[in-house]
Amino acid sequence: MSSAAVPDAEELRKLISQFVGKPVTLKAPAGPPKPNSAPQLQALYCADDGTPCAVASLDFLFAAYLGAALAMMPPGAAQDAAKTGKMSELLMDCTKEVLNVSAQLMNKPGRQHVALNRVVSGLQGLPPEIRAKMATARFQKEYDLEIAGYGRGRVVFRAA
Repeated sequence: MSSAAVPDAEELRKLISQFVGKPVTLKAPAGPPKPNSAPQLQALYCADDGTPCAVASLDFLFAAYLGAALAMMPPGAAQDAAKTGKMSELLMDCTKEVLNVSAQLMNKPGRQHVALNRVVSGLQGLPPEIRAKMATARFQKEYDLEIAGYGRGRVVFRAA
């Protein structure tokens, strides 16, 4: 993975809040991210040359909340998606849009320019070499977020 920045907590909170039009609270637990057994959505970010730079791992339910808040759908749509393990096309498109816009927080002076490459459920959609790099990434940050009126969840950013 090429070098990318991990989003700053306050910048991430403000971006999501402004984008979805709802208050967002964020806590950044101290220390390295803890293992998570909850279903995940993975966002892969790549440099302009296609080199993988960073991965964002989101609790599946929280990812669905992001999409539902942007689409102004009720929180129940996200909860239904979490029960089935599948998001509707609209819900997934809205979630991807939030993740796409979040790439701007990783584009810092002196770092590679990155953009969202793809979003996959679980780890199985990411190549083994990217999964291995995620486990040993130099920059890792865990955030606990809550979107007012929707729900809470966890996001972990990892960058080489």
